[in-house]
Amino acid sequence: MSETATLDEATVPHPDDADEPRSLTEYLDLHHLSERRLAKMLDISQSHLSLIRRGLRTPSVKVAKAISHHTHIPLDDLLRSFTPAVIAKRKRKQQRKHRR
Repeated sequence: MSETATLDEATVPHPDDADEPRSLTEYLDLHHLSERRLAKMLDISQSHLSLIRRGLRTPSVKVAKAISHHTHIPLDDLLRSFTPAVIAKRKRKQQRKHRR
């Protein structure tokens, strides 16, 4: 990102980015990157990033923008995965796994 570009400008996907990953899991797999390394780049804990990646926590706007900037995942795609209904469904699924 250039010094004159704002964070908001950096999160706007380019039209030719059709092959870019649409989720954190896809990004980590594609770039052979660990959660720990990405978390360090984002200046957040690995456990917090893990919860965000699994949809069990919603990132702050600042963290969501940082994720989008570092991963080139469109901010809209990231935010869509954090809607209350999606999060509630993932939490129920996680709870069912732990009951077994």
